[in-house]
Amino acid sequence: MDSAAVSGSDNADSADDDDDDDEAGSGQSDNLIEKIRREYAAIAQSIPAPAWLLTHSPFNAIRRDKTTGENKVDNTILQEAVGEVLSPDIAMIVSGHIHIFEALTFGQTNPQRRPQLVVGTGGDKLAKKPEKPIVVDGVTVDDALILKSFGYMVLDRDGANWKGELFDEGGSPIAHCRLGGHDLACEKEQ
Repeated sequence: MDSAAVSGSDNADSADDDDDDDEAGSGQSDNLIEKIRREYAAIAQSIPAPAWLLTHSPFNAIRRDKTTGENKVDNTILQEAVGEVLSPDIAMIVSGHIHIFEALTFGQTNPQRRPQLVVGTGGDKLAKKPEKPIVVDGVTVDDALILKSFGYMVLDRDGANWKGELFDEGGSPIAHCRLGGHDLACEKEQ
């Protein structure tokens, strides 16, 4: 059976329910970038098709800056280190770290920027919900869904594609997604 579960209570927007916007790993470090590049180069030729890249920290997700209240790109280190040389066999990047749900699909770029799925819906506090982005790090966002909710996600193979559902903590579906090739589309349940 081909399926995958990605884990993480309430949609409360009070300041008391927001995480501390832990930004560890967001700063630039030349040594770290070079180390990540070397380690990725060592495995790049053995990546099967199709594959997902699973990371704790996202490549292209956004968060609301706790000082300015504006959107900012989270963790540009991974994108800078290997984003331009990712194997074409990687269909999507799946991460946590930011304590919300984000599904971002990007416009045509060369090389193609992979869809970013963030399922950081577990933990004890949710992050502040950023505004839906139009551009992330200079690249147009074709499709975006951002939800502030505790929950978990289950992804199942659907022929050559994948379908997934994001469930709230009580097991009710709150969003559904489809991944076909390098295209990720997610919609909130009505």
